[in-house]
Amino acid sequence: MIEEDRIESLELDLDLIKQRSATGIASFLMRMVFLQAVTFVTSIFVSRFLNPYAFGVYGIVSNFVFLFVFFSDIGLAAALVQKKEKLTKDDLKTTFTIQQTLILIIVIIIIVALPFIQPVLKFDDDGLWLGRALAVSLLLASLKSIPSVLLERKLKFNLLVVPEIAETVVFNGVLVILAASGWGVKSFALAVLSRGFVGLITIYILQPWRIGIGFNRQVASKLVRFGAPFQLNSILAWFKDSLLDNVVALILHSPTSFGYLSWARNLSYQPKKVMDSVIKVTFPVYSRLQDKRDILANALSKTYFLLAVTMFPIMAGICILVRQFIMYLYGGDKWLPAVPAVYFLTLTLVWGLFNSVAINVISSIGKIKTVLKFMVMVTVATWLLTPLFTYKWGFDGAALSYVLSGFVSIWSINKATKEVKIDFIRDMKGAFISTLVMSMVIYFLGNWWIHNLIQLVITILIGALIYGITLYILEKERLFKEVSSILGKQVTFTVLMPKFIRVRI
Repeated sequence: MIEEDRIESLELDLDLIKQRSATGIASFLMRMVFLQAVTFVTSIFVSRFLNPYAFGVYGIVSNFVFLFVFFSDIGLAAALVQKKEKLTKDDLKTTFTIQQTLILIIVIIIIVALPFIQPVLKFDDDGLWLGRALAVSLLLASLKSIPSVLLERKLKFNLLVVPEIAETVVFNGVLVILAASGWGVKSFALAVLSRGFVGLITIYILQPWRIGIGFNRQVASKLVRFGAPFQLNSILAWFKDSLLDNVVALILHSPTSFGYLSWARNLSYQPKKVMDSVIKVTFPVYSRLQDKRDILANALSKTYFLLAVTMFPIMAGICILVRQFIMYLYGGDKWLPAVPAVYFLTLTLVWGLFNSVAINVISSIGKIKTVLKFMVMVTVATWLLTPLFTYKWGFDGAALSYVLSGFVSIWSINKATKEVKIDFIRDMKGAFISTLVMSMVIYFLGNWWIHNLIQLVITILIGALIYGITLYILEKERLFKEVSSILGKQVTFTVLMPKFIRVRI
């Protein structure tokens, strides 16, 4: 059991930050390949077994439940991660007590409200039980917050990712088995509960923490001063995304139409999982480097290079081969109406790639008000465009509005470059050119050659080979340098398969 009076026995020095962030990125990347494979295969089977209506109900109910999630911790977990000083028992107990009080209130509100919104959002009784399962999952997730913070503070990302693996495997496994057995929407409900319990048990095995209840007004006040503005940004993101999705569902007035939008988002955002894996590492790392701007700039350059190398080819491949994916992987033409939405939603990731890292930099150096201004701007833009476009062009219009509102990201990127010098052309040129070359080849093959699954797989492999060769020619020196700095000697079987051991400080 962790000694709570020694939450952090020593400050992380620069070498240790480099070592652990490298281990973290290596762990995330290696596990990301596995998780992507599991999620991708699952999406294929589930798309075959379930119809757009089931996807729509899951999306609508999930969005309603997650309307409340951003009110569950008022940014206290982020405040603990960002805090420069050592954490104390009072920090942890106060945060835990506030979080659990809020989440219990939220769970009760959700369960009471579900029957009243059911006729408005047009979901059936299976959707009602799904909503209750999702509400319980919020409680289970909140119980993980303190162990997660402790692992993030120590930059133990190789351990932090293990619960994600367990959750992903269990969720997708249960979902596929039940969907294939004809459980429909109930498949999602049981998969959600299974994921929640497995993740909770796993993280307490990795990072034991003796649950404690307590409240220190001075500690709470200090944490809230950082956490509240940080969470306000999250609330604006909630207002921009989750609440807006509910408005879109009301305008569409059809779980099936919303199902097409949800399915398109699921396919388009496959590259986003790459970005999220990297971003999850960068915030605590950037926070530790906030007073070392030259080193922070170098870390930022590595991040953009890594994201460009991994995301550009995946984004291009999805857009070019989406019709072939649908016909030969996802069960036939029932998903073809979602193709335009896939194009638009994939384009939104271009903004996401630039903006997410920029916002992380601004947040890590403590300029939360700047982030808040950006969130206000993009929220206003999204709310002005999305309802109008959805009413005019349906779910395709909603997807298009997300692309157009993303232009606001230019402002946040400009702010970040004033704080830390960034050379986008240098960091992304090689990946962009390599992706362009690959795209021309797979576009030709996709239109003139692919007529079955085997030819589709061969085309993907050819595209990957061409991309790899071109990138090697253009970025040989930097590619080896960056991969070596990220992976280095950390690439061992212990990184791939970490032991479930108790973490002591």
